[in-house]
Amino acid sequence: MFQRTGVLILGFLICLNSAAEIMEEITPAHVIRVGLLYGDPEPFRLPLAVLEKACQRLDPPAQLTLVDISEMNQKRALKSMVNDEAPFDVFFSGFSQEREQNLQQIDVPLTMGLLGSRVLVVNEEHNRLFKNPKTVTGVKHLAIGSGIQWPDTDILIHNQFNVVQASYQGLWKMLSSNRIDAFARGIEEAFVEIEQRRDDNPAPVILDKWLLVYPLDYFVYISPSRQKLYHQLNQALQQAHRSGEIAAVIASEPSAQKALQWLRNKEYTRIYLENPLLSDRVRQLPKEYWLPEIQQ
Repeated sequence: MFQRTGVLILGFLICLNSAAEIMEEITPAHVIRVGLLYGDPEPFRLPLAVLEKACQRLDPPAQLTLVDISEMNQKRALKSMVNDEAPFDVFFSGFSQEREQNLQQIDVPLTMGLLGSRVLVVNEEHNRLFKNPKTVTGVKHLAIGSGIQWPDTDILIHNQFNVVQASYQGLWKMLSSNRIDAFARGIEEAFVEIEQRRDDNPAPVILDKWLLVYPLDYFVYISPSRQKLYHQLNQALQQAHRSGEIAAVIASEPSAQKALQWLRNKEYTRIYLENPLLSDRVRQLPKEYWLPEIQQ
């Protein structure tokens, strides 16, 4: 048994050395490290599943490894990539022109626009105390939580919503203590996050009737110095889109299935918002990159 274990370990080390020689820009053993801001991968199951599918198309295929960078804020994480100091290889986040200009952006929206389909998560107890707003103006008067340095925050402010900014974890605490009326979350994210907090008292729930919809999604960003990795992953994601694999991943994810059901529910009123942050480059992406359910 010990002899066999030694052979396996030796074989594994040989594989590591071979991988380092073959793929100089991908870390040993064909691993691509993904920076994860909040440490918890559950709310990001869908974009991670899409990235994993693309990594299977690489030659040789690569394995995703999550790197917890929760001690960083988003601005610091992105700056570390620009300066070639990041402890990870790729990062995905909502689009911004600054990221597009300073980093290498792969022009494939990872959730085909689901990220820009937002619901308002409210405190179950607080929800019974105020009436569901009847008009768009009523929705805009709610104190809506959104993250610091998030593109969504700028979009909501631009569209004249009453926005309260705090950290991701801080916003959940504020919602629980009634310091905000609602927390704007991606419709696919919300189902995962609510399930995680179903035992909270009071528990979070989705506010009935209203959906916020604007063009936004996760894009993959890579350091300007990682040209080889960028071209490999860009080709893999483009191929995954053209082959229908990304759409298939979205259709197979339980939280995404629920999100699509909500988007197709005619009882919900959609509030279409302008996204002033989009570059011409993103505005000109073919409409096939976006789900038909979110198109106006």
